[in-house]
Amino acid sequence: DRDGVVLVSQLPSRMGMPGDHADFLRRHIEARQPVVGPCHRCHQASAEMVREREVLAFAPLSAVPWGLALRQEEAEVFQVSRQVMQTIYVLGGLALAIALLAVYLATRLVVTPLRQLRASLDRMRNGSLNEAIYIPPVEDEIGTLARAAEEMRMALKRAAEEKGRWEQELTNTVEERTQQLTQRVRELEGVNQMTVELLNERVSLTEGMERRAGQLKRLHSVALRLAA
Repeated sequence: DRDGVVLVSQLPSRMGMPGDHADFLRRHIEARQPVVGPCHRCHQASAEMVREREVLAFAPLSAVPWGLALRQEEAEVFQVSRQVMQTIYVLGGLALAIALLAVYLATRLVVTPLRQLRASLDRMRNGSLNEAIYIPPVEDEIGTLARAAEEMRMALKRAAEEKGRWEQELTNTVEERTQQLTQRVRELEGVNQMTVELLNERVSLTEGMERRAGQLKRLHSVALRLAA
């Protein structure tokens, strides 16, 4: 009531006794003002005064100058909210762990294969076609792209090998033709040398015949003079 006396209580021993915080409750009864807030209760334990934290909810009655006060230990009042907070912490930790796992899987399944594929394409761009491209063991877009890049690498390698064979065959053909032409030139040089020698012999023979003809003319002249 407004005098701070407990009229009804769960504890029969407190009925008719002055209540805790009597002045505080009397002011709110007179002001007709409800209030909710923390309070404490002192009790004797092990020869020491222990203060227990409680939550007080007070509402004045409109018909009589009384009020209704509900008190409960703070641990009991906030037990549900603390359990909710603990649940939130646990769920938050699980969500964080799942997020980290997702990041790890994304890094392993997406970022790492993309980096390996980029490195392989850089090698192909620089002319290295002998090293195979890593193909992820999963069936996804990255695996499809890696398989397409590997097929392109193999096709380019076959084209490069075929080009090398063509170039080698062309080189061999050119060398063979060059050797044949060199042999023909040598043969022609031999024929030319023989022709020159024959011409020289013919010239020498002609000169010899002319000298013999001159000698015969001179002998004929001498013989005619002697006959005369």
